[in-house]
Amino acid sequence: MASTQPVKATFASWLHPVRNDEVTVSYPGPHLGGPFFLTRLYGGTTIALGYLAIKELIPGIIVSRIQVTFYSPGDSSIAITYKLVRSVASAIFHLDVLQGERYIAKIHIRAVSSPSLRYQKPFNPANKPEKPISECRQITDMRMMSPHPAVEHFSNYRYNYEWALIVKPIEWDIFFGSNPKRVPIRNYATLNADIVDKNSVAKIDPVAILLLGSDFMVFQSGRNIHQNLGLTDECASGATMNFDAWIHDVEGIKVFDDFVFHNFMEVFAHNCTSMPGKVFDTDGKCLMTYHQESLITPLNDATVVIN
Repeated sequence: MASTQPVKATFASWLHPVRNDEVTVSYPGPHLGGPFFLTRLYGGTTIALGYLAIKELIPGIIVSRIQVTFYSPGDSSIAITYKLVRSVASAIFHLDVLQGERYIAKIHIRAVSSPSLRYQKPFNPANKPEKPISECRQITDMRMMSPHPAVEHFSNYRYNYEWALIVKPIEWDIFFGSNPKRVPIRNYATLNADIVDKNSVAKIDPVAILLLGSDFMVFQSGRNIHQNLGLTDECASGATMNFDAWIHDVEGIKVFDDFVFHNFMEVFAHNCTSMPGKVFDTDGKCLMTYHQESLITPLNDATVVIN
């Protein structure tokens, strides 16, 4: 994900929420745009800021699960407003997400009273990457992740902007689909400390970075399977319809840590995909499990997007 404005400015917005009243908070922007359509609000931004918004509105809340349903395209240049809607259940909260009068998403939050009550994921050392990050190459040209050659062509100018994450595939051939083996795509991802105000951004709750990266990484597996099946023209753009994340043991992680993302496309039909994923620390501890339902738009209909 990138922005037409300096990435530093987009994260400055994260750090300066505006409390409109007791149940409403806004983030003025500018915001990160979609990876290949920068004026369209990146869905991961909506998710990550939703997590920060509930913590702003209810100080001390411990979020265990976050579910997001997108309804309308967002604009990366204008403020996002989150309005708290309480439910009859004391541990369930809802956020209406708006830009001006446009209702763009609904967020459901499951809270717990202690971090120990979050969904637990047994520690499995086998999840520790056998290849350290120092031995992995960084993707320096984001054209390589373009979903379709035509998008690469008409989006050419977009690739000159800063990208928020440093991405390093663990198995390069699997990440880009040249190896058709049906295994999870694995990569390291790290927030790019060189293009943000490092001291300020370090204060952000790091779970927001996990959410930001998850919505970005998951699309690669959908792109690859279309490519390997000769269906490239059916995959010119992608948009998140539903996103669900279960937060596990995240105590002690930091914003600029190296994280390991695993993604796999389970099924696709009628231009919709089901793509689960996980985020680990570099020792193999599972920090978060997530799932994205994505709308894949074909070349002749690439303007139809949600978020």
